[in-house]
Amino acid sequence: MGWSQHDQNKPLFVPTTPEQKAEQDRLLEIPDFLKRTGSANTEPASVQGQRTREYVMPKNRKKKLTREEKKLRNFQWQKADEEMGLTSIDPKLFLGARELWVFNTKYNTCAVYVGADKGGLQVHRSAVKNYDPDLSYGINLGKKADVVHEIIKASSDDSMKILLEAGRKPIKLTGQINNNTILLKLFQKKGK
Repeated sequence: MGWSQHDQNKPLFVPTTPEQKAEQDRLLEIPDFLKRTGSANTEPASVQGQRTREYVMPKNRKKKLTREEKKLRNFQWQKADEEMGLTSIDPKLFLGARELWVFNTKYNTCAVYVGADKGGLQVHRSAVKNYDPDLSYGINLGKKADVVHEIIKASSDDSMKILLEAGRKPIKLTGQINNNTILLKLFQKKGK
């Protein structure tokens, strides 16, 4: 005798006495830890089947990163320096810029990165790329770091004069920007 489809609808045990009925109810009761919390469905089964299906809104997708955000994902810079009263510009602005002025607060060095071609300055991880090493330069200011406020207010040519007068010896640029570097100012291309 095998198990058939018709046997599934038949109860396996039919209680005959009240004690057997109470025992069956106790065994069929759902334990507390398995019960749903919150809003329980109290509608009868006949009404549940007749309800129409409700539309469930999909979860919001993670917003895709823009081209600039992808390039600047690993870029590190100092956002502000309270001791000197300096704040950095938004690094998204210097992508494609003609000139970028930076100041390292740890070593008191000021550097100017000049773009090599029409593409302007670019960034790769935490380094400035596509700058002309012959036109770009850095100067160690030493104790004359207060000159930075004058450099910020001046135009490009005047800033270069102030920097050359205040500086001691030029330094070789590597293009690396770190957590001690403030992005002072930039000059966009003539067309922008």
